[in-house]
Amino acid sequence: MKITALVTNYNKPEAIVRRCIDSIKSAGLHCILVDDGSKERAFLHSLGCELLLLPKNIGHYKAFRAGLELIETEYVMRIDSDDYITGVPDISSGFDAYINNVDNRVSLDAEEMIARPYAALNGITVKTDVLKDVWFTGLRGAGDLVVYVKLILNYRCKMNDECLYVYDKKHRTITRRPFNERQRDIKRAREFAMKLLEEKRV
Repeated sequence: MKITALVTNYNKPEAIVRRCIDSIKSAGLHCILVDDGSKERAFLHSLGCELLLLPKNIGHYKAFRAGLELIETEYVMRIDSDDYITGVPDISSGFDAYINNVDNRVSLDAEEMIARPYAALNGITVKTDVLKDVWFTGLRGAGDLVVYVKLILNYRCKMNDECLYVYDKKHRTITRRPFNERQRDIKRAREFAMKLLEEKRV
């Protein structure tokens, strides 16, 4: 298989993480799980996937970047441990990235995504060297927007014919960070993304 599923996890319940990993194994993909310093991680060893256990919490973007360095396949699929997949995109057309239109709110139009940021990287399948090039760790939150805009502005991207990713809002972790901090991150991400768009237009 040319695709490795890369999963990041932090303090998610065993049943939820196991559901995620089982969906990946059912799809026939090799899986690497990066645990970002969870308090309870003993059960991870029974999941049947490759593990990278970080000694302390360093944040999602840096944890994912650490996992990227372990990828040896041509493509990597990004998955959160509280979500799961229903299939694998057909990568035979050779695009740089295959995108899921999660909740019908994801677009290949950069300006549209900047105006209404959404979880565009959920289940995305990208050439490994490409994702390493665009991955962004400069923000604590909302960095997905910057990564996504860099991707669709500079590489060949295709929207999957059907969404192959289930974004489980029921088990979504609610951040404890203050609302004003989260809003600040979104504002900064939009500013970064808009600068990228303006530079591309010149």
